[in-house]
Amino acid sequence: MWGFSRGWFTCSASRAAKTWPSRSSSRTIDHGNVRLSILNLTPRFTDKQGQYLAFIYTYALVNRRPPAEADMQAFFGVTPPSVHRMVVELEKLGLIRRTPRQA
Repeated sequence: MWGFSRGWFTCSASRAAKTWPSRSSSRTIDHGNVRLSILNLTPRFTDKQGQYLAFIYTYALVNRRPPAEADMQAFFGVTPPSVHRMVVELEKLGLIRRTPRQA
């Protein structure tokens, strides 16, 4: 059994309830029988798009600048038009933003 306490929120593996502080009385909200809607969501992107997103994120984290399309081409071993098409598609889905005329 595990548990932790932080201020007014207490969590324990044996109890799935939250007690909210109140001036007059305390209310308990039971989340034990609620289905999470996240389980029914379809992914926002395909596996290949996820690989490109992961590469962009990791490259920017390591190099402190976003990758050029040539960097993605070299990493994935694909042609320049396919990288460009993927970047345009990711932008159209709202997953990335491009800055025009910048490497």
